[in-house]
Amino acid sequence: MTDHQYVRRVENLIRVVSAVRDEDFNIGRWCDCAIGHAVKDPYFRELVFDPLGCPNMGKVGEFFDISIARAAELFLQDFCGKRKSRTDMLAALRVLLREDGAAN
Repeated sequence: MTDHQYVRRVENLIRVVSAVRDEDFNIGRWCDCAIGHAVKDPYFRELVFDPLGCPNMGKVGEFFDISIARAAELFLQDFCGKRKSRTDMLAALRVLLREDGAAN
């Protein structure tokens, strides 16, 4: 994937998550997490982005050109049960944008 596509996809995910109300964001529930909201967005639907059910981190990583481990770190709550807020998610996505190319 070219860097431009990578950047555009992350920027669009930031757009989607930014539009979600705090009370409608829940990283612990598929339909309310960043990826769950993205699959309902016209930009992502046009790209046929649908990692099927509880996010398939392999497909998510491939779509955003990042490793499975990085995708899980970004889009899943941690093993201690800490849930990222919408603000945490936006900050993490902005960090991803600043990283040099794909984070594989």
